[in-house]
Amino acid sequence: MPSPLPPAPPQDIRPIREAVTIPTSTPEAESSTLPLILWALCGIVAISIVIAFILWLKRRAETKRIPNLQQKAIQQLKDIQKFMTPEHSREYTIAVSNTLRQFIEFRFNLPSTRRTTPEFLQQITQDPSFDLGPYQKSLDHFFPQCDIGKFSGHTLTSEEMTTLHQAALNVIQSEH
Repeated sequence: MPSPLPPAPPQDIRPIREAVTIPTSTPEAESSTLPLILWALCGIVAISIVIAFILWLKRRAETKRIPNLQQKAIQQLKDIQKFMTPEHSREYTIAVSNTLRQFIEFRFNLPSTRRTTPEFLQQITQDPSFDLGPYQKSLDHFFPQCDIGKFSGHTLTSEEMTTLHQAALNVIQSEH
């Protein structure tokens, strides 16, 4: 007896369905996205330029706010003018002397604040790289006059303090 035939398998092959169309990019579609991409890039570049300009302005404003040595010394002289009275002459001579010594120390890279007046004046006259030109005689009078007001107990007059103030201002504003 012959062996029975296996049952017929279920139908696993099905008929073909209709083909699905896949949209492809057309030249019209590509040409409509290209301007969008270019506009987006232009926008990004424009925003970057604006941000860079704002940062540049901010940095520039910060550097303008930092006073230079001369402006700082002039401001200090203005601040100590309130002591230009006979009853505050000692405070004034200390402040005006310190202001000018600090200015000279930083401007000419001379250690001046740790020296006595004679030592400081001797250094000014002996150092060939240090030249205050026409203000040398003024300084030779300025610092000893300040010492009189600081250490002797002598009360300076308003005219003497005005002279000291002008001498300090002349040295600070000089172009040497």
